[in-house]
Amino acid sequence: MANTKLSDRLYERIKQDILFLRLEPGEAVSMQKLSDMYGGSRTPVREAVVRLEQEGLLIVHPQSKTEVSPISVSRVEQERFVRTALEDAAVDDFIRKCNQLAVDTMDHINHIFARAIEREDYKSMFDVDNRFHRLIFEVAGRMLAYDLSSSASSHDMRMRYLGLAMGHQGPNVLAEHRAIAEAARDLDGERMRLLLREHLGYWSRALGTLRAACPDGYFVD
Repeated sequence: MANTKLSDRLYERIKQDILFLRLEPGEAVSMQKLSDMYGGSRTPVREAVVRLEQEGLLIVHPQSKTEVSPISVSRVEQERFVRTALEDAAVDDFIRKCNQLAVDTMDHINHIFARAIEREDYKSMFDVDNRFHRLIFEVAGRMLAYDLSSSASSHDMRMRYLGLAMGHQGPNVLAEHRAIAEAARDLDGERMRLLLREHLGYWSRALGTLRAACPDGYFVD
C-alpha cells in the first residue's frame, strides 16, 4: 500500500514536471536519475514510469534509455480534435443550464487570468485556462467528457503551455475567453460555439510557428 501511494505521488510529480517542461522533450531520464530527483526507490519509480509511458509522456528503450517524449504533432492534432468535438457538443447543454452565477464565474476566472498575465505567471495562465473550459463542461453536466478529454491530452497540454511561455499568447487567450463569456451572457449558443471553435483551433494553426521557435528535438511529426 505504501509503495502504491508513493508511486502515485511520484507519477504526479514527474508528470507535472514534464507538462511544464521542467523535464524537457528529448531529455534522458534514467530510473536512477528519477530516483535521485524525486526521492523514491526503483520500484515505485518504475511503476510511475510505466504509467507515463502509457500516456505517451515517456519513451522507454529497453536495455538502453528512457527519455521524455518529444511533442508529437500528429498526436496534438488528434487530441485537439477530440477536445474540440466534445466542447462543441457541450455548448447546447451549457446554454440551457447557464445562469448568472455561471457567467459571473467566467468573468471572475478571466480576471484571475488577467492578473496572471501581469505577473507573467505562465503556469497560472495555463491552470486558469483549464478552469475556464472546465466550467463549460461542469455547467453543462458533462464532466465525464471533460475528464476523458483531459486524461488523453498530454501532448496538447505541453504544446499549449509552450505557446503561453514562449509565444506570449496570454492576451489573445484572454480576449477570446472574454468574447466567449459575453456570448454566454447573451445565451447565444451559436455565437459561443463559433467563438470556441476559433479559439480551440488557434493552437493548431500556431503549431508550425511554435515548432520553428523551439530547440531541435522538442517536436516530431
